[in-house]
Amino acid sequence: MFRRLTAVLLVLVLGGCHGPEPADLRGGGPLIERWRIPAPVTDWAFADPGRGLIGREQRLASVATGPGRLRWVHDLPSGFRVTASSVAVAGSAVLIRGTGRFRVLDLAEGTVRWEREFPGQAVAEEEGDALLTAECDRSGCDLAGWGLATGERRWARRVEERVELVTSGVQVCYCVFLLGRRTVAAIGTEDGRPLWTMRRPAGVTRLITALDRQILWTPPAAPGCVATLRGVDRGVVVWTRAIATFCGVPVPSIGDDPGGNLEIPVRGGLETLWSHDAGGRTVPLDVGEQLIEDGTDRITWTPGAGYRSIDSSDRTPATVAPPSVRRPSAEATPTGMWLLGSGSGLVLYDPVRRAVRWSGPAPALVPDHDRLVYVDGTDLVGIGPRS
Repeated sequence: MFRRLTAVLLVLVLGGCHGPEPADLRGGGPLIERWRIPAPVTDWAFADPGRGLIGREQRLASVATGPGRLRWVHDLPSGFRVTASSVAVAGSAVLIRGTGRFRVLDLAEGTVRWEREFPGQAVAEEEGDALLTAECDRSGCDLAGWGLATGERRWARRVEERVELVTSGVQVCYCVFLLGRRTVAAIGTEDGRPLWTMRRPAGVTRLITALDRQILWTPPAAPGCVATLRGVDRGVVVWTRAIATFCGVPVPSIGDDPGGNLEIPVRGGLETLWSHDAGGRTVPLDVGEQLIEDGTDRITWTPGAGYRSIDSSDRTPATVAPPSVRRPSAEATPTGMWLLGSGSGLVLYDPVRRAVRWSGPAPALVPDHDRLVYVDGTDLVGIGPRS
């Protein structure tokens, strides 16, 4: 008996004794309604799916998307409006910028931590739990650093030129960047101490933060429509690239991939620029094909053909109907699924199985691997696999 039990245990250990895989949106079973609650907003101009934040106009709400519970609703006074650019989340705080003032909320409770009348710039920096402000006049800017939790001013200093505050993004530097008229600089969020300063090259209009570089963008201009990009490391230009693109092309953004690549449209394709050393490659595109999602999957739209991934060797378009009301839209979710504009609403599409997992009205978001949340009339609905 002992030998038989030992043999069984060895088979289980060597063969791998694992429980069932957790159910997710990609599984083969049906997606069912898991909860339904009154919708705090029936559309949103701002959404942070991972934190369950949605809002529009003068209302911001927090929803526990797993169990389907409304955590809190915060109604803002006049002078505030919830948009993608007016709300920022840093650590356990939410910064909301209004006209001539800003307000800081507690992320867990939705209560006001502190607020201040302020006509200048205000940005939240998650590293260091800091809020940075800049109030500028013709000759320069008064900078200050504040604790997000308490509103206590930690430091203040004056710079003798007008500057734009640029947060560090994916970089972990406990710093904020200053794009000035004459210089580009970095200062520490904890004490405002200058970390480095360099002369601003002529023509530079934007500073883009990448994983380990700051990229200075000079937009393309006629007649050649050549954009110039410079990679900066601690105040030193370590690479320069000139790329023939199109006049009027928008400022590129850093994708969600670990390398922090920039995507720049060029004739006949898309130039992928690696932020670390300016290397890269050109991805060919069909006539009329445009990149509309540069996240974990790079998804394009081609009139008459549809959506496809340019990171896949399979160039077959997704098997979904084209959008009939909204413009083409695509979101690559962390689960590997695509949320695509189709018909009069949206579909959740599995690009591996080439199958539509859900179709319904917009807006919708995917906050986790096992949940999709959408608005149905006056209700907010969460769907997912059977437990």
